Amino acid sequence: MDDTCVMCSRCFEASDHIGHIVTFHVAHHAGGYCDCGENECWRIPSTCRLHCASSEPSTGPSLPGAYIPTDAFNSALPSSGSQIPEGLRQCMVHTVAFAIDYMLDVLDLAPDDTASPNTEADITKSSTSDALAASVFGSPASNGIQSPFAPFSTSPTRTNPAAGLFGTSPPTSQPPGTRPDVQYAVVVWNDEKHSFQEVIDVLQDATGCDLDTAKQWTSRIHTMGRAIIDRSNDPARALYIARQIALVDLGVTVRRASDTFREEVAATIIEWLVDLTTARLGGHSHATREILLQALFAPRPMSSSALSAHGQAAALGNHFVDYDGLLSKRMPLTRIEYGFCYHTKLWRGPRLMLKQVYVSLFRVSPTVRVHMATLYAQVYHNIVNDYLLVDREAETSMRTFSDQLFSVPTVAYRLVGTTPLPQRILGLLMSFFTNQLSDGGKCVLLPPRLNVEPDVNSFPFRSKRFMPLFNDMRALCAASPIAASGDSAARVLITDFKLLGAMCDLCDMFSGINPNTRQAQAHVEYETDAWVSVFNVMLCLARLIRAFGEMYAQTQAKDLSMYYQAIAYTLQRALVVSKKHLEISGRAKTGLGNFHQVAFGGPTKELVRFDVMEGYVSFHHPLHWFLAELLKHVKLLGDESMAQAEYGSLRTLVLSKVEGHNFLVIIEFPLRVLAMVAQVRSGLWVRNGFAIRGQLIHYRDFMLRELCYDQDLFLVQCGLALLEPQLVLTSIIDRFHLLAWFCGRTAHDKYDSGQLGTMLEEFFYVLLFCLGEMCFVNGLTEPEQTRREVIHALALGPCSYTELTKRVTDRIMEAKSFERSLMAVAHYKPPVTLSDVGTYELHDEFFDTVDHFYFHYTRNRREEIEGILKARLKKETNVDNPVLVPKPLNIKRNGPYAGISAVFASEILVQVLFYGLSNFMPTLTVPASSMPTYADVVIDQTLHLIMLALVEAPEYFPEIAARKTFTNRQTLVTVLCALETMDRFNTFHPRITWCLDVFQRHTPNELKHRRHDDDGTSRAEELEAAKKRAAKARQEAIMKQFQVAQQTFKLNNLDNEEDGDDALDDFDMDYMDDEEPQKSIGTCIVCQEDLTPEAAFGLLCSVMPSRAIRTTPPHSVEWLEDALSAPLSLDRNVQTSPVSPMPSARKGKGPQIADSSNDEKCAFFPLGNTRYGLYASVCGHMMHVKCFNAYTDSVEHRQAHHSTRNHPENISRREFVCPLCKSLGNALLPVQDFDWSETYHQGTNMNLSDWIRLQQTNLLRQYQDRSFDSILCSNSTGEFSCWNTDDSALTPGYGLIDGDWQLSETIQTITQFYGNLTKHLRRRLLSPHPGDDIGAYLPDELVVYTLSMMEIAVRGEGEANKTIADCLTERQSRVIRGLVYMLRTLSNRPNPAALDGARQLFTRAICMRILPDWARERSLNSPMLLRDPLTILVETAAIAPEMLHYIVVLVYHAALMRASIATVLMLNRLPGRPQIPVDGPYQEIFGTYTQYIPSLVRHSPQLQQLAEYTLVSFGTDRFRQLLYSYTLPFLRRAAILLRVVRPSRFGPKTITNPQQSEYERLLDLMNIPAPSRLHESEALTTLMDGWTGHYCSYYSFRPDHFEIRQEHPAVYRLTRLPARLDTLYHKPQRFLCMRCRTVPNDPAICMFCGTVCCVQSFCCSDSIAEAGECNMHMRDCGGIVGMFFLVKKCAILYLHAGNGSFVHAPYADEHGEVDFNLRRARLQHLHTMRYEDLRKQWLTHGIPAIVARKLEGAIDHGGWGTL
Repeated sequence: MDDTCVMCSRCFEASDHIGHIVTFHVAHHAGGYCDCGENECWRIPSTCRLHCASSEPSTGPSLPGAYIPTDAFNSALPSSGSQIPEGLRQCMVHTVAFAIDYMLDVLDLAPDDTASPNTEADITKSSTSDALAASVFGSPASNGIQSPFAPFSTSPTRTNPAAGLFGTSPPTSQPPGTRPDVQYAVVVWNDEKHSFQEVIDVLQDATGCDLDTAKQWTSRIHTMGRAIIDRSNDPARALYIARQIALVDLGVTVRRASDTFREEVAATIIEWLVDLTTARLGGHSHATREILLQALFAPRPMSSSALSAHGQAAALGNHFVDYDGLLSKRMPLTRIEYGFCYHTKLWRGPRLMLKQVYVSLFRVSPTVRVHMATLYAQVYHNIVNDYLLVDREAETSMRTFSDQLFSVPTVAYRLVGTTPLPQRILGLLMSFFTNQLSDGGKCVLLPPRLNVEPDVNSFPFRSKRFMPLFNDMRALCAASPIAASGDSAARVLITDFKLLGAMCDLCDMFSGINPNTRQAQAHVEYETDAWVSVFNVMLCLARLIRAFGEMYAQTQAKDLSMYYQAIAYTLQRALVVSKKHLEISGRAKTGLGNFHQVAFGGPTKELVRFDVMEGYVSFHHPLHWFLAELLKHVKLLGDESMAQAEYGSLRTLVLSKVEGHNFLVIIEFPLRVLAMVAQVRSGLWVRNGFAIRGQLIHYRDFMLRELCYDQDLFLVQCGLALLEPQLVLTSIIDRFHLLAWFCGRTAHDKYDSGQLGTMLEEFFYVLLFCLGEMCFVNGLTEPEQTRREVIHALALGPCSYTELTKRVTDRIMEAKSFERSLMAVAHYKPPVTLSDVGTYELHDEFFDTVDHFYFHYTRNRREEIEGILKARLKKETNVDNPVLVPKPLNIKRNGPYAGISAVFASEILVQVLFYGLSNFMPTLTVPASSMPTYADVVIDQTLHLIMLALVEAPEYFPEIAARKTFTNRQTLVTVLCALETMDRFNTFHPRITWCLDVFQRHTPNELKHRRHDDDGTSRAEELEAAKKRAAKARQEAIMKQFQVAQQTFKLNNLDNEEDGDDALDDFDMDYMDDEEPQKSIGTCIVCQEDLTPEAAFGLLCSVMPSRAIRTTPPHSVEWLEDALSAPLSLDRNVQTSPVSPMPSARKGKGPQIADSSNDEKCAFFPLGNTRYGLYASVCGHMMHVKCFNAYTDSVEHRQAHHSTRNHPENISRREFVCPLCKSLGNALLPVQDFDWSETYHQGTNMNLSDWIRLQQTNLLRQYQDRSFDSILCSNSTGEFSCWNTDDSALTPGYGLIDGDWQLSETIQTITQFYGNLTKHLRRRLLSPHPGDDIGAYLPDELVVYTLSMMEIAVRGEGEANKTIADCLTERQSRVIRGLVYMLRTLSNRPNPAALDGARQLFTRAICMRILPDWARERSLNSPMLLRDPLTILVETAAIAPEMLHYIVVLVYHAALMRASIATVLMLNRLPGRPQIPVDGPYQEIFGTYTQYIPSLVRHSPQLQQLAEYTLVSFGTDRFRQLLYSYTLPFLRRAAILLRVVRPSRFGPKTITNPQQSEYERLLDLMNIPAPSRLHESEALTTLMDGWTGHYCSYYSFRPDHFEIRQEHPAVYRLTRLPARLDTLYHKPQRFLCMRCRTVPNDPAICMFCGTVCCVQSFCCSDSIAEAGECNMHMRDCGGIVGMFFLVKKCAILYLHAGNGSFVHAPYADEHGEVDFNLRRARLQHLHTMRYEDLRKQWLTHGIPAIVARKLEGAIDHGGWGTL
């Protein structure tokens, strides 16, 4: 029925919503209920399966009758409780009533606000219930009773209404005798103004507590609403603590500890009531609720505390306001009414629980809901009073119940019929805004005093809490009719004339508020912002006026007289207000009178005298808006309906109540606003500052346009229709100060040329609206208006849904028919690319209904739509300059505004049109070239009015236009004939021709000798031909001038050309070949010079730590199956999204994913199974080294000068931002674009066995040379010390003379920086000193890691007939080539220990590392299988690239052996067996290799036994499948490296068999024999036996220490998200934060590992590190980058090293748009392209660049989190 009807997620999933428009909202706390199953909430009955199958139908009458007293109500309750024995039932009712009475008695004396006490006397003399408790339970000192409870059998009887819970003794405000055992409690209350840290600090300062205690108190204050922070016998201490806390404006109270304890007991009782509402008794869920209802709806016994509370309230006037006398007739009130009123005295936790109790009682039956709403309405003014002035936490106020109650048809009908609720709401608004308050501003006085002027600078206008009151009144007015009877609240309100008077009083109070006067001499000194508050109020009031006026559309035939009387009454009130403001607003013209005589266009007319430039004008005239709203019901104002009520017509009704002269006074004030708007736009009010411009923008262009500006235009339109058109037209012209201009005097005495043009444009805009806009005059229905608005918005071109909502008004966007109209007139185009959004395009057939002078079009849009329509018309008619003819207005001849047609017969209108053209005709003194710039705009509007008059009034307008003469005895027709022949106005000639053709049909004699087309030739064609001839002549003249200039240039430069030819002849071409200049690679982005080898340069590079590479979890069958599920060829396109594509926008809820699928088991990757490394990336831009140094110095200087800004780069990490693309960088990478490996000796073409034998021989010959020990690290792994970041043995001064060294040093420096920070993340085996770390190893942790991430990023992507090496980009090739070259540069430094050169030493070391015969060497005794074989390949590429084709074969078999051992160990630890089928070319590739594995590991009997068991248990086929999956990534990475380093040898190969797997193609590319041929090579078998023997010797010693972890071979995925976002909210318990063990209010899901974190939550923050849980989790998961999905914000949070940024989530609504922060609350569907883009940003390490760009583009002074 309306926006308040909601459905819970369970009911939504259990019902069908195909074709529905669905929005969703996440409730942060209890307080609402599901409307599913409530027939009066839905136009079509719900199809929810849960409610259709319900076994407990709701009983009780659906339509309430009169007020139900308690006894009658008890009989109306459902009968589920009748199965309970009566004695037990009565006992339960008395128990509940006793508990509720206790709670109310405690709250009677609870404080109303959180004001801090001023003195100790305020503390000791505060109201207390100690004496009352003592009268019942005895003195604590006498009988030792410490609890306020006593057995129920000892409680006093409650039959006497005067008896209280604590007996009959009156309460006392004086404390008993001074006792040392009296304790005082200091209570701190929650608010929304202070941060957690502020509260913690003030609590520590005030109480001296430790940090943990202050955190616990603060957490309780936030969650529960208050906390007791101190108990003391010393009131002075309590007062001191309270004063310290109150200094920061934090709510604090000091009361006796016993009273505070009783309040906590009351909160416990409320919690008990919540449990009762959820209990089932006798199989019925309503049984305990009925008992609660019986106790709550019963009158409360007036205890002594209640009487005291009433007495104090009566004295202060702040409780139970009863200005209508209804409450006094029903005293005492029911318990629930007291609960409503005392809600403000509670704190957050009990408030929410108590609201949960009330909501659960709503659902018992419709009768209960209506009765509860009636009781709520009785004390509504008390609830609102506290909400407006006292309440600390508005979001938990009882006032919010009205949102759920007042829109229900039966509730609204009952409330307006039996209670004075509408009058109370309006009375509260009047009293509040006129500041009629008492009790120190804590109570709104009722009834309000009239004729009190509001103060726009007072508190009520600055407050925002008045808005719900307007919404409540709107809900009552807009409540739908009851389906069963057709009755509605609106039909009751229509007949209430007191309510109409109250509404007019409210509008009258705001009429003319905050007036403006033009500052003519000096600029206004102080620009107040009071207008903002006034416009906020006016926005709410205008919406209420619209709802109140639309309410009269439901007027029945029998009540038509009431409607007409309402119009008459409002007219009279508007006249009174207008006359009152006539003197006030025109006081600048004192002594001249309010009227003056004007002679214009005929007889003299008496008009209102007012000068907008000198008087006071207000934008706000609510009473006039209300009158305009009442006059819009055209169907009720027709002549037939008016005749039935004996009024004749609307004109008769209006003129009978107010004379025509007085009605002119009424429309005077809207007319003044229109004139002021025109003057402000023209710049006449520029000295009034921004305030007047701001008011104009909001009044005309934003939210208030349709509510206010259009209302003013419509009232002027009504004046034209109901009064004499000549009089109203003259008034409009007079108000715009254009009387003289429309008499032919073009020079204005007040406006300059520019200002005059704007005033004329605005004047004609008003005239166009009054004569051409028939939306209100013809009484279009809401669907018709919506359809028309959507058509005109889409006619401007295809647009997104958000852009469309900006083109239409708020009312149209909120209309129920908006979506249906959009679907009917436009077709939807879904997004295609990543940055696309869904667009809507108007169907062609609807362009014919577009009016290019639509009143919501601006001038620019009007010109734009005119071009669009002309282009379409030109295509259809083949006419070069088509004419857009206005559509007929179709004014209803018997309608109330049929008088609009008479305006076209007005001679004044003809005069306006005449001078609108003739004033721009050239004269002897003013040629055509000197015409003002605004001439075309005014002529365009004037011609459209002429065409509109010819279409609408062809009978009499042509005759008047041809007959009426003006200056020089010219007529409008003669002016048109003259314009037709002027080239200055050739753009208007088609329309002028069309107008003259129409004139000629109706007045042929007048045009017989005036038009210049006797020869029958079209004037337009002649003009077009003349233009073409002139253009051709100009072109010929230009070509002649060009030819002359060309000949002159040849003559002047002929000698120079001959000399140049002689010089070329003497040039030695051979010398040119020898001295060919260096080829430039590009330009430096700083100095813009060419980059050549003469000056060192490099690529801007970013080296950052990473933890993106994953290792297969060792004990997970699911992730092993995921590895087995990897495609056979990773270089072919693979669908990586876990869900189906985004469903259609109009298909309903969309598909769901089965929870039992394997994809759900692998929805997120387990935390901790990652590998650390360094990743290098480049942005593609290059710099000289000297430019780079200068730029980094400038970055340091810039940060020093802007120290308060949060810069995107961190200079301590040597970071900088690329000047062009704003990417983050920290190093300079060498650029090598040639195959430098070809300069070395390529070696022989011997086979692998011979090469191995040769290398062994050479090593034996050089065995005595131990110089290779100087280049190796001390960790016995064979790593080279020159590539270790801890190596400090640099040659002094070497880097100063070598440019390549300077480049390489930047990378080594940053890797050393990160290496020192991440020692705990590196896993070093066999270190001679376990506590000694030797630093990061560049080939492994930088080059191999970067290469691996490049390979991982392109898994599942590729092209047909290409390998992964063929798909490398130039940027990726440069990165790998630069890193390898950097390694080579670092290895080329002088080494005194090298006898035969450093390169030979490195080559010997590599060969010794590979050949197992040298494993006993001290520097090589670590098993080679513990190292990544790809690292050795990288070392070879940097040192001896000519050996790569041999080394790649060896390291591949090493990788195969590593995978074999790791697979054996992993399979033996699995708790289950993988179920993935074995299907692939595994037998052809591996053959009988698996049979060799047990014999290869025979050196370790334990490992051999595991291998044999594994092969038998899992099968050889499964083992081959695993070897395929885990060794394929090595082949892909090796292929990339070989292609980059030696493209000449490992270039592209033609794929002969496309059906081959990627594994086979890569083996063939690198000439590696398949493992199935291992038996053919004895050398390889020997090497593998040596490697495994070396490893087994160490494994047998410490098996757990030498375990090999394998990288995960599958396509990497982010945490999987559901296809529809709202499914995440169905089970909030899945969002359990593992740190605080609670369900976060704002959860965030780590997109890397799926961990749930608390976003911006105090509970999980680290005060020492000053970081939240997301930042702390990032350190454990992603390293220095993080990616989190913020569930309730529908956003992605990027984090990088202390900075961050928010980006759109991978979800889009049915319109194909992202919805950041869920502002539109549409159903969100997963967008696969956006999801894939997030995955790409993660794998390519693009998060730092995105964060840097966001921060660089914003001036941020408070940190990125404040953006």
